[in-house]
Amino acid sequence: MKPVPFEAPKPKLIAVAAGLLELNGFTSNQPEIPIHIIAEQLVGIPNPTK
Repeated sequence: MKPVPFEAPKPKLIAVAAGLLELNGFTSNQPEIPIHIIAEQLVGIPNPTK
């Protein structure tokens, strides 16, 4: 599995969030709506018994 830098999926995440806000009828007078993105990474380590 090739690692992907976080910046690569960021535009898609923003587009999905904006689409969900629109579909749910969210309204605001703010020019931007802050969202908190949390990313995790799973890393495997060698099994010393194998």
